[in-house]
Amino acid sequence: MPPVEKKNGEWIDEAGDMREELRVWRKAHPKATLDEIVAQVTWRRRRLMGHLVEELVEEGQEENAEERCCPECGGILEYRGQNKRWVSHFEGETELNRDYYYCPKCKRGFFPPGQRACVDKASLEPRPD
Repeated sequence: MPPVEKKNGEWIDEAGDMREELRVWRKAHPKATLDEIVAQVTWRRRRLMGHLVEELVEEGQEENAEERCCPECGGILEYRGQNKRWVSHFEGETELNRDYYYCPKCKRGFFPPGQRACVDKASLEPRPD
C-alpha cells in the first residue's frame, strides 16, 4: 500500500478512536452539560487536527526540497538538516520536524514555508553609471 493511503488509514483509525473515547466518556458522565461535552470534544479534536496539520506540513516539505532563498536578501540558503519546532496554530500546537536553512549573508536561520524564486535583492539596486 502506498504511504499516503497508509497515513489516511491511520488518520481514520485515530478519528474512530477519538469517537469511541468520547462515547465512553459520555456514558460515564450522563449528566454532563453541553459545555462539558464541548470541552471534551475540543481538546481531542485539536489533538487529531494537530496530527493532520503535522502530516500535511511534512508532505509539503518533501515536495519543496529544492533550493531555498533568503526572505531578507534573496540569496541562496544553506540546508542545515531538520530541527523540531513547536508551532501554535488555530487547532492547537503541533511538533514539526522542519527543514532548517541558514543564510550566510544575513547570518540568520530560517524554517521557510515554501519555495520562492531566488533573487538577490542587492542586484536589484540601481547601479551608478
